[in-house]
Amino acid sequence: MKKPHYAWVICACSALTLFCLGGLSVTAFSVFQPYLVSQSGLTNAQSSTVLTVRNLFSFAALFFVTAFNRRLGLRASIALSVLGEAVGFVLYALADCFALYCAGAAVVGLAYTLGGITATSLLLSRWFHAHRSLALGICSAGTGFSSILLPPLLTPVIQGNSLQAAFMITAAFLV
Repeated sequence: MKKPHYAWVICACSALTLFCLGGLSVTAFSVFQPYLVSQSGLTNAQSSTVLTVRNLFSFAALFFVTAFNRRLGLRASIALSVLGEAVGFVLYALADCFALYCAGAAVVGLAYTLGGITATSLLLSRWFHAHRSLALGICSAGTGFSSILLPPLLTPVIQGNSLQAAFMITAAFLV
């Protein structure tokens, strides 16, 4: 029996990374949106602005993602980004005002870009000489998988406990 190449282990770990960084913070975040209004007292405009803040900080991070990854190395930058996203979700859980939700969104937006698809594609290019596109496609599917898996898991937590409990569980999963 032929032993699978270690690059596929890197691919699986990268898919999990994108599940966390892209999936939790962007793709599946819509599960939290209605509860930001109903449980946290944000207006619809404020709830949408939280997403805008996340996207603005994500865009701003594009200008220094290469330098960040080069300076820290890919493993450290990805690990710090996942931990940074956990900090952002803790800020969401502790938020009692709109400004704190925006602060959490800023941290999550930075983490998403600094350790997300750019770092993953650089990492995969080191390990894959053939099938690089396939590996990147598998990793990218991790973000879409989150939108299937997470809403049925998080909605009962939010409805049965609280939005803060769901944010803390998400942060714990990230750690």
